[in-house]
Amino acid sequence: MHNQNNIRFTFGFDTAKDVFEKLKRDVAILEADYRNKDAIFNFVITAYHLYDDWLKKDPSISQLQRDKYNSTKNELKDLIGALYAVANSSKHSV
Repeated sequence: MHNQNNIRFTFGFDTAKDVFEKLKRDVAILEADYRNKDAIFNFVITAYHLYDDWLKKDPSISQLQRDKYNSTKNELKDLIGALYAVANSSKHSV
C-alpha cells in the first residue's frame, strides 16, 4: 500500500509467502475458536487477497508456481467467488 508520499506500509508482509504464513496463523486461531468474528474476517480477507493479489504480483513466485496458480483458476472459481463476496461485503457494508 502506498500513501501520497510513496511510503510503503507492508507491516512485514512483503511476499506471498509472508501472507500465506499469516493465513496459517489465522487458521490456527479459527481452529481454537471457530466463532471468533475477528478471526473469520481476517481469514477471509487474507485468503482472498493472497489468491487474487499477492500470487499474481509477487516477483518471487517462480514460473512453475505461476503456471500452477493459473491452472487452478477454474477449479477454484466458485471458492474464490465466495471469498470475494464475503470479503467485499464485510468491508463495504456501510
